[in-house]
Amino acid sequence: MGFFKNMKKRSTALRRARIQRSKRWQKFYIWKDRVRGLLIFKRKCLLCPIDPNLIVFEAFKGKQYTCNPKAMFEEIVKDPAYAGYRLVWSFSGAVLKKHEFLKEYRNVTLVKKGSEKYYEVMATARYRVTNSTNPRTIPVRKGQTYIQTWHGTPLKRLGCDIVLDGNDSQSVDDIHKMYRREADQFHYLISPSAYTSEKLSSAYGLTEKEKKEKVVELGYPR
Repeated sequence: MGFFKNMKKRSTALRRARIQRSKRWQKFYIWKDRVRGLLIFKRKCLLCPIDPNLIVFEAFKGKQYTCNPKAMFEEIVKDPAYAGYRLVWSFSGAVLKKHEFLKEYRNVTLVKKGSEKYYEVMATARYRVTNSTNPRTIPVRKGQTYIQTWHGTPLKRLGCDIVLDGNDSQSVDDIHKMYRREADQFHYLISPSAYTSEKLSSAYGLTEKEKKEKVVELGYPR
């Protein structure tokens, strides 16, 4: 067992060194992780049916237990109408242990972002709730409902409203495509105000029809 642990440590150290040394290696590992994740997700979709009583929550790409997903989760665990539902939180490995206390709630489990179990719950959840962008490795499956809660009032240009390159890792065109891809996936976009509805609709490039169907202007759950 120690041998395999040491091999994994060496592999991780080598990967980290390569990423720090070259942007080419960084792009390679991003591509490699994306392909691996998408293949696992697709396999889970083929093998596992959607669970009508499964809800997955994630905030800031698995880095925190906070914001609108947290507020929705805490209301759901108190509501008897959801007593038969399984609730799952996704966290990155760095913060997973800090949130073990969530298991004290009934029917609540935690998954490590990027693990086999992570791809399984993302493939089989009836409802997926997040406040950030959905990764390309876990596209929304037919039969799922994806709720995009966002995380604040836009006070700067976002998504499709960005007009100048200012990011070394993403071009303006890449950012526009990412936000438009997100808009094609979410079923509901939560908004706290008419101002936010207008700004987010523009950022995601929503048509008037999409805006009417997807934007839910009822205030932020938090």
